[in-house]
Amino acid sequence: MSGQLVELKRSVATTMFIVEKGKRGSIHSEENGWLFVRFDGCRFLVPVQSCEVERMESEPPKVTSHAALALGLLLFVLGGCFAPDLSKLSLRCDAVEHFCPDGLSCVDGFCTDSPAGQTTDLASVDDQGARSAGCQDGSGKEVSGSAPAFACPGTFEASSDPQKGASRLCAPGFKLCSRADTLNQFVCSTLAGFYVADVPTRAALPSASCGVVRSGESAGFAGCGKSVAGVYGVPSCAGFTRGLFVTAGSGLAVAAPFASLDGTTQNTSGSNGVLCCK
Repeated sequence: MSGQLVELKRSVATTMFIVEKGKRGSIHSEENGWLFVRFDGCRFLVPVQSCEVERMESEPPKVTSHAALALGLLLFVLGGCFAPDLSKLSLRCDAVEHFCPDGLSCVDGFCTDSPAGQTTDLASVDDQGARSAGCQDGSGKEVSGSAPAFACPGTFEASSDPQKGASRLCAPGFKLCSRADTLNQFVCSTLAGFYVADVPTRAALPSASCGVVRSGESAGFAGCGKSVAGVYGVPSCAGFTRGLFVTAGSGLAVAAPFASLDGTTQNTSGSNGVLCCK
C-alpha cells in the first residue's frame, strides 16, 4: 500500500494549508483506519479517510498465485469507506472551512464529537485544556506540536509577581515553555512579532550561545517568530535556533543578577510576547 498513487476526491483543510480536490499524491502509511498521504507540492503528510481518495492505476507488480489471493483480500479491505476508531487520533481542523470527518465537529481547532460551541461535555479536563486558548486574555495563536502550546503577545515587567511578570500572559494550566520539541516551530516562524521561552541565551553580538549571560555579553531568550529588532540566530538552545536579545528597539530588558524570564526580564513591545505550554 505504501507508495500507491491516489487522487483526492474532495478538498481537505489542515491547520497550515488546504489540499484542493483532484490533487494527486502517494500513500505513506496507515494508522487506525486513516491514510497518511504526501500530496504533490506538500512538505507534510496529510491524514485522509480511504473513501476521500481514489486509487490511481499503476503497473501491477508480478505476483505468484498465492500472493495474488493475499493481495486481493487486502484490496477488498481497503476498497470501501469504513468508520475508523477516531478516539486514538487527535485531529486538527482548519479555522476557515472547519472540515472534520462525518460525525465530528470543529471546536477550538480540534475535531470532537461535542457539538460546535459546546465544550462542557469533553471527555476529560486534559482534553479541555488542549482545546482552550493558552493565553490569559484569550488572544494569541496556537503553535501546538506534540502538546498544546500558544504564542501569547503582550508586555510584562521584571517581577516575581504573577500579575506583572512574563507568566501573566499564560492562561491557568499553562506555563512558560522551556523546550521547543513540543512546538510547531514552522507555524510559529510565520507569526508577526517574536515570542520567547524560558531558555536563556547570551551573545557578544553577532555571535550567540546558550546559557546565562556573562560579563560583557548581551542577555536574551530563545524563541520563535518573524525577525524583529534584536533577533539573532543561536545554536540549538533547548531546540530553538533563534533568540531575542537586549538591543536598541527590541523592547527587551534584562536586569542583573540574572534569575529567570519572570524575575529579571521586561518586555515593552506589544507585538512580542511569550510561549506558553501545557
